[in-house]
Amino acid sequence: MIQNLNPLTFSKYGQIFTPKEYTQMKNESSKTRRFLKASPLFFTGGHHLFLDVVEFPTLLMIMYDQCALSSNKYDIYLLDKPVRLEPRVYFRIIPMHHSCSVEFYPSSVPLDQYFYSLPDHISAEYKVQIPRIYVAFYQEKEKGFYFKGEHHPCWELAYVDIGEMYSVVNNQKSVVRQGELVFYAPNQHHIQYAAKNISVNFFSISFDLELEMTSWDLLLNQKFRISRSHASLLNKIIQESTSSNLYSADMMQCHLKEFMVLFLRTLTPRADNQLPYTTLKQNSEENIIEEVCNYVNENIFQPITVSDIAQHVNLSVPYLSSLFHRKKEVRLIEYITHKKLEKSKEMIRDGQYTITQIAEMLGYSSLHYFSRVFKAHYNIAPSEYAKALR
Repeated sequence: MIQNLNPLTFSKYGQIFTPKEYTQMKNESSKTRRFLKASPLFFTGGHHLFLDVVEFPTLLMIMYDQCALSSNKYDIYLLDKPVRLEPRVYFRIIPMHHSCSVEFYPSSVPLDQYFYSLPDHISAEYKVQIPRIYVAFYQEKEKGFYFKGEHHPCWELAYVDIGEMYSVVNNQKSVVRQGELVFYAPNQHHIQYAAKNISVNFFSISFDLELEMTSWDLLLNQKFRISRSHASLLNKIIQESTSSNLYSADMMQCHLKEFMVLFLRTLTPRADNQLPYTTLKQNSEENIIEEVCNYVNENIFQPITVSDIAQHVNLSVPYLSSLFHRKKEVRLIEYITHKKLEKSKEMIRDGQYTITQIAEMLGYSSLHYFSRVFKAHYNIAPSEYAKALR
């Protein structure tokens, strides 16, 4: 993703200057180069190097290791202000449209070039596409309802909101209970019915889905219990399907794609090849993590300890700490610190409170301690961050 160029996001690669500051520092000659396509990979060697955009819009791809190209571990910034690069960084200049021009200062800095077969432009690779939604409706069925079955050339999702129903696919029957859903693939015949003494309300949506074939097996011939956040997205689709608002179909498509992407993330095995958890356990753990995150957000202006959160979700401190680290890949105490610091950045940007007031409101024992934590986290003091925003 393309990042905005600011002192926080760029601090590991160098510094950012205003045009006036950059002009005042120049005491040698510079050179301007025009690029009609992406540049080769440049290397700053043992030198500091200034870059200033002349013809906009321009992207800066940057990394410390040229091997990062093959593993996609580089960063990309919108180059819209002068920057000074640290020694020993690799970078490329990429025009966003037809061409761009960049000034290099000082002109005496030698730039080694490394040529790779890389695209001239940066584009996102979309793995999930939903070109069309055909039918979306919420059904309130009577006790013992029976649907003799169908197959169609599109995908279908059926989510049970109240009660339970039977789903039969390939002569295999399963009970889909409240809060659970099933998927039917294109041309997969399916039958749905309820027991004589049970009524059921369920949401059904049929749609085209462009998806990697390796992901098909994750969805088919099983049922899933979804988290509250996933159910909330389905509820938004239901609301849009029954409204006459402008662009309702577009909103349904947006919500459905968000649902599918987030849902597939929960199903995709981790890179360390650990065996996936059972659906029930996985979703139970997802709900716990969601509750923990909600607790942190709702109590952001209070002193928060891991012990407080463990008591709130009725788990032991060691178990909660282990679960959170496994699911979020960060220690819970670090997550709390990160969320508080993110809130502090937001409050600094708003400009309503002083930095001393912000530190107190977020529960820090002193301004000095808050500043030390902020700088350790973002490599810039809060006062310097506030100054950079002016």
